[in-house]
Amino acid sequence: MIIPRRVTAVVVSVAFAAGLAISTGCTKYASPDDLQALDEAKQAAVSAEKELDKAKLEKRKLEQELQTKKNELTDVKAEIEKVKQGVEAAKTTEEESNE
Repeated sequence: MIIPRRVTAVVVSVAFAAGLAISTGCTKYASPDDLQALDEAKQAAVSAEKELDKAKLEKRKLEQELQTKKNELTDVKAEIEKVKQGVEAAKTTEEESNE
């Protein structure tokens, strides 16, 4: 699935940025490269969250559509059963009238 890969990529990016920040030395200020890497990781995380929200919305939409189709199928099956019963009743009536 695509979404978990993106989330994993974001987590790896953030971990990489954190590791980079830790490994650069003892300073309370981040280097421009560190800030850029952190900004890129943040943008990737925001993008992944937006994609996740889109996917969740699409999933809800598809689940609703599936439920609607299931309901339609149940209705059609009930209608078919009524028709079958009507046909059987007509056959029975016809057989009784032929006797």
